[in-house]
Amino acid sequence: MTSTQIDNTYNDLVSSIDREFRRLKQVLAEQEIKEEEDRLKKIQVKIKNLIIIFSFILNIQKFRWNSNVKKIKKLQKKNV
Repeated sequence: MTSTQIDNTYNDLVSSIDREFRRLKQVLAEQEIKEEEDRLKKIQVKIKNLIIIFSFILNIQKFRWNSNVKKIKKLQKKNV
């Protein structure tokens, strides 16, 4: 094997390693993006659930408020 052939083989090997490294970096970046999307989707679901819970609590509080207002008005009418 001549020195030129050795150099060419070495360069081919380095190029191949560089290509594979770039490919793996891309795969890693895509995997990280996917993981981040999954994490954000989980957060989104939790937020939606919290909104539902808070809406339910708010409706209960409104009902209690309205009930209390009615009771107060009744008492006011009795005392008039």
